[in-house]
Amino acid sequence: MSEEEVLYEEGDALARLAVENDLASKQLRALYTLSVSSPSPYLKAVVRGQIGRRIRGFYGPFGDRILSLIEKYPDKRSFSRILEYADMLYDYYKEMARMPVTNEEIMPVIQPILKEYGLQGVRIVPEREGTMIHIKLKTYPRDRATLVSKINREIREKVPRLRMSRFRVWIE
Repeated sequence: MSEEEVLYEEGDALARLAVENDLASKQLRALYTLSVSSPSPYLKAVVRGQIGRRIRGFYGPFGDRILSLIEKYPDKRSFSRILEYADMLYDYYKEMARMPVTNEEIMPVIQPILKEYGLQGVRIVPEREGTMIHIKLKTYPRDRATLVSKINREIREKVPRLRMSRFRVWIE
């Protein structure tokens, strides 16, 4: 594994930890900006200050991980690169955490219903009001509303995580 891949993996793990600990994205971005222009002792002091003030996200595993990464990567370039990757991946993991269901959970439910229409794909998109499930078919159904209703009913019955969730089904 190359050095860049190692830095990517560290940044990936850090992004996941940031999301799990509810760290604000602006705090992660500010930390990255500081890492580019500030020496390691200053960064340690900033992180310890945030931990000491019990700032949400820093207090606990995330703050401890940042401090250990500063020790592990004393050269500013590597540490900054890790934070850069973490910053880039943060939004991705934040969205994935909001995703109530995956394709793997939905496919066994909808495939039997849609086999006569030629299922081409399913795309799940989180929205403010809930989740949109886009279904792409080879053959367009005559009565789309009835089919959507049947899919909704089956999903609610067979996917426990979506029973009480708001979601919409859209057929393309």
